[in-house]
Amino acid sequence: MVYAMVFSDSHWNAEPIVGYAHQWMWGNDDPVGFGLGYTIAVTSRADIFNNIPFPLALPLASLRLGRFSLYGTFIPRVNNKFNNGNVAFFFARYAF
Repeated sequence: MVYAMVFSDSHWNAEPIVGYAHQWMWGNDDPVGFGLGYTIAVTSRADIFNNIPFPLALPLASLRLGRFSLYGTFIPRVNNKFNNGNVAFFFARYAF
C-alpha cells in the first residue's frame, strides 16, 4: 500500500507523511482479517530536525472488518524532549 496523509501532531502542527506499507494478512477470504507488517515513510515535524524531511520505519498492524480497516503503529521516543514519542497512532481506511 502506498499512502500519503497530513495530520495534526501533539503540538497542533501539520505533519505530512508519505510512505509504503506491506502486511502479511490472515483471513483474506473471511469477513474479519488481521495483518502484521511494516511501513517505511518520509515525514517532517517542526520539533524534530526543524521541518527537514526524515525517513522512518515502523511496525504496522491492522484489523479488517469487511471493507473497513483500522491500522495501528507505535512511534518510539527519538530524543529526551517532553511530549516526544512513545505514541500509539491509529488511522483507518474504507475500500470502495
